[in-house]
Amino acid sequence: MGIPITYFDSECDRFDFIEVNPTVQMPGKSCIFTSIIYPVMDIQSVRIVITVPNGSVIEAPMDYCLDGKYVFQVNFQDLGKYYFFINLDTKKEGLFQSSLYSFWISSSYLDKDSDMLPDEWEEKFGFNIENSDDAYIDSDNDGYTNLEEYRMNTNPLKNNIIENGWYKLSEKQMYLSISFLLFCILFLFSWYGVRRETT
Repeated sequence: MGIPITYFDSECDRFDFIEVNPTVQMPGKSCIFTSIIYPVMDIQSVRIVITVPNGSVIEAPMDYCLDGKYVFQVNFQDLGKYYFFINLDTKKEGLFQSSLYSFWISSSYLDKDSDMLPDEWEEKFGFNIENSDDAYIDSDNDGYTNLEEYRMNTNPLKNNIIENGWYKLSEKQMYLSISFLLFCILFLFSWYGVRRETT
């Protein structure tokens, strides 16, 4: 049985700066993690621990640069929210662990949760930019999901009969055109038939 590890107070005064850049990144592009830690003389190791959306964990050493700055660079493919923290092992004071931070790998820089609803649009209507499920909710009970409302450029919180009715017509424009064409053909045939009978 191993010796239990006790971490000192999160953040304490050892972690001067922690950052992931950018906080929203595209698949396959680099995420750069930076931490500045003081004092540097008794540091044994600095390791980053990243939890990916499927629950698996990546743990790796951070590279020392200069003046207490440690960096780790990696790219990810899976879309979703990632979490990370940093473990600091010192010679004199023991182990320290930073707070938990998060970042996103997304299909668009403007759509954090990759639900095809831009963050700006979601914030405008009070939706959660970190919850992709709200794209498939019908917030105003008009028969259209929030994603459909975004594509229709209608208000997802207001059941507007005129706006939605106009969209339904334009959505079925091809069927209406074919129906109208068939009606015209039938009308011409019947007109031609009536004309032949009268002559």
